[in-house]
Amino acid sequence: MTHEGPLRLVSADALADVLRRASGLPALHAVRDLAEQLDHLDQTGVAGLTVKGLGTEHLFRERLRQTADWPALSVLAEAVAGSWRDALRSAGYELEELARGYLVRFAGAPVAVVHPVADVSAFAKLDAEGRPPEGILLEACRRTNADYGILAAGTRLRLFEAAPESGSAIARYLELDTAALAGDDRALLGLLTPAYLAEGGFSRLKSLVTVRQRRYSVPTRLV
Repeated sequence: MTHEGPLRLVSADALADVLRRASGLPALHAVRDLAEQLDHLDQTGVAGLTVKGLGTEHLFRERLRQTADWPALSVLAEAVAGSWRDALRSAGYELEELARGYLVRFAGAPVAVVHPVADVSAFAKLDAEGRPPEGILLEACRRTNADYGILAAGTRLRLFEAAPESGSAIARYLELDTAALAGDDRALLGLLTPAYLAEGGFSRLKSLVTVRQRRYSVPTRLV
């Protein structure tokens, strides 16, 4: 990162953890991991939130807070804390062990497949056959009829939609960190609860993106 790069505001404790982990990685891997971690923990935005196509930055940072969902999310998020396993169980899910990972159920129905890894750097690591972790995860979702897939490491949960209406499922995700999200921002953890993943709330929120895009679209005249 040069002196002309973006400025980041990161807590001292979080930065120490990032540097400690990066020190044990190969040089190129460490640079990439450091850049990703600083972006994820940047307090000039929402620390603990990363949006890559599954919704928009505007939706989760601003628009959602102006809707009736926000107070409900704040209440739901109160129980969601700790590691990915504790967070999902406290949200009200049951975890069923699979040959690889876990099937998340609510009221007996499959909701998501979780593939846990030891460290977030493994989110981008190919397996021995050269397959990306997202592809393996989404294939497991198809086999189990789960609508969502989650790559999980510690307190970080990277959420994928298994069968989006358009676009690539692999390239689009929403990542939430139960440890880094703080204050009012913790309400975003309510998105991981059954009301949103099992009962359609998350899919409904995507309509807010569509409505905004239509509202600000400029008609094109053919000449």
